[in-house]
Amino acid sequence: MKTAIVATATGLALATGSASAEETSTGANPIRRVVTLMQDMQKEIETEGEKEDDMYKKFNCYCTSNDDGLKEKAERASELIQELTSKTKAEKAEKKVVVEELSQAKKDRANAIQDMKKATAIRKKENETYVAVAGDTKTNVESINAAVK
Repeated sequence: MKTAIVATATGLALATGSASAEETSTGANPIRRVVTLMQDMQKEIETEGEKEDDMYKKFNCYCTSNDDGLKEKAERASELIQELTSKTKAEKAEKKVVVEELSQAKKDRANAIQDMKKATAIRKKENETYVAVAGDTKTNVESINAAVK
């Protein structure tokens, strides 16, 4: 692309060489202005090309010299992925066990509540029986004590 512009600019300059000889002292020939503009464009394009070449060389140097560092980072990332995957599987298995234990604990708690209600009812009946018997016994003991005096 750069050579095509140079060739075009050179061809145009040669073609207008005779026209520039006819240039008058009143001002710049319009063809000369176009040639000058094209020469400026050529310089600008060459400068941009040099900048792009420098950037490409720097990038290429970075890619070739940093290859080992990138490989190491990729290997570490791969190991980390495997480690996290196995950790996730282990945590899922642990969660499953905890959920099962929680479910069993809820069942055991419900059974314990039922057993407590039954035990409370039995103790209440035993207490009522005790109070009745204790009341009779107390009355009998008081009667005996009064009779003994």
